[in-house]
Amino acid sequence: LSSNFRQVANIDLGIAPWNNGEGWMPIIQSPSWFSGTYDGNGYTISNLTINRPLENYVGLFGRLYFASVSNVTFDNVNITGNNQVGALVGWAGESNLTNISINGSISGNGLVGGLVGSTSLLNINNCNSSGTINSTGDRTGGLTGDHYENSITNNIYSSMIVTSTGNYTGGLFGTNEITSTVYNSYFLGSVSGKQNVGGITGWLSNSIVNTCYSAGNVTGDSLAGALVGNMVNNSLI
Repeated sequence: LSSNFRQVANIDLGIAPWNNGEGWMPIIQSPSWFSGTYDGNGYTISNLTINRPLENYVGLFGRLYFASVSNVTFDNVNITGNNQVGALVGWAGESNLTNISINGSISGNGLVGGLVGSTSLLNINNCNSSGTINSTGDRTGGLTGDHYENSITNNIYSSMIVTSTGNYTGGLFGTNEITSTVYNSYFLGSVSGKQNVGGITGWLSNSIVNTCYSAGNVTGDSLAGALVGNMVNNSLI
């Protein structure tokens, strides 16, 4: 689980047994995690299919901790999970994600993101997402469900159609909190949620949004904003 890997060809998971029944079993779920490096080497993983609506930590990986993933494209993902759901990984802490592209459909009940469901002390650089996200719970974003605890993101964008019936919904992040920062990023899709809805993030708490823009449509029942739905605790745009 702490080894280093390099992808040497395109991988199509749209064949049996990986696309039947519950589909792909996420690599390492709680309480374990992957802590090595995965270099996609510029190749693509296509047709990742997961149908596990009662399971948490859902994605290609279940959990990453002190890991590095880079240089890979996910094309035509079709993922359904419960909580902490993302195309790459359900939960990622103290890891680096670089040059990753996501396209497809992702759904869950809470902490749902195009790339990562839930984060902590995470560095994300040069990543993007497109497709659709549907959530019935809180903290949903086009890139990550939350952007949490000293996470730093730079040069990302999303054109996701993000739809949630819960609170804290954003074009890039559901929430951006506890001294987390996003730089040089933008949103071009559409986002709709219940309360605390924004083009960049639904909730900004003690954190920074720097040199970002949104041209996406934002719809919410209350506390909805073009950039941020609700901004508290010495936050800065």
